Amino acid sequence: MGHMTLLGAGKPTSSAAPTAIFTSVGLGHSDSGFGGGSVRNKITISSGSLGRVRATFKAGTGANLVIAHAAIGIFSSGTTVTTATPLELLFSGVSGCTIPTSTTLTSDYVTLAFTGSDKLVVIIDITSGSIADNRTNETNSILMFQIPGATYNQTGEAGMTGPTANWNYGVVSIETSV
Repeated sequence: MGHMTLLGAGKPTSSAAPTAIFTSVGLGHSDSGFGGGSVRNKITISSGSLGRVRATFKAGTGANLVIAHAAIGIFSSGTTVTTATPLELLFSGVSGCTIPTSTTLTSDYVTLAFTGSDKLVVIIDITSGSIADNRTNETNSILMFQIPGATYNQTGEAGMTGPTANWNYGVVSIETSV
């Protein structure tokens, strides 16, 4: 599996357009029951890394989504265990963000090497608010959650509830770029 390092606040350094390797089929519901907790989405991707990766998140309809930390890692075993400590996804160079109700926000890029046969784990530690979700037909995603608790910097899933197949909480898309 690939070595993971933090790239920093990030716009692409090349003029190449990013390549979508996961796009949600739609986050049409909203859930506000995860304040102070963590959700981990194991996501099947369509191709490997071009060197860097970022994720786009969506707030639900009930309130602004306040994210303490978000992270991404390469799936290893279990339901959402990662091969190494997940890389924190920053927003304009800082940890966490607030996403206004019913809108999206894209993280900065991090350097992460993975193949098209890997799966990724996207972790969202939620301070408060409402997160957009799909609870029925997100066939490329499996959800685990923990309330209370933060798991962005943990490889394991001890204490997590789930898995729930075909559920996706908050991840609109994952893109890769050179």
